[in-house]
Amino acid sequence: MARRADDRGGPPGSSVGIVLLPADSEIPVAVRLGTTSAEAAYERLTDAGVTLHNEAPISIGGGSPMFFFDDPFGNGLVYIQD
Repeated sequence: MARRADDRGGPPGSSVGIVLLPADSEIPVAVRLGTTSAEAAYERLTDAGVTLHNEAPISIGGGSPMFFFDDPFGNGLVYIQD
């Protein structure tokens, strides 16, 4: 089960969130980036030639739309709609 630092997902006054996942979690380890529109972010990255792991933004369990990709060094990144 994911745990958050506070109700907003991060330290007071910050837009940064910290989520702790169990070692056997199905959720990939990744830096999560907030966006007001997952669809618009998806289109921008597709147009820029970024290789994405999803064919379109997805929602897991009715949650916020998101999509996964890697930076040039192989670090996992996720855009998730706020």
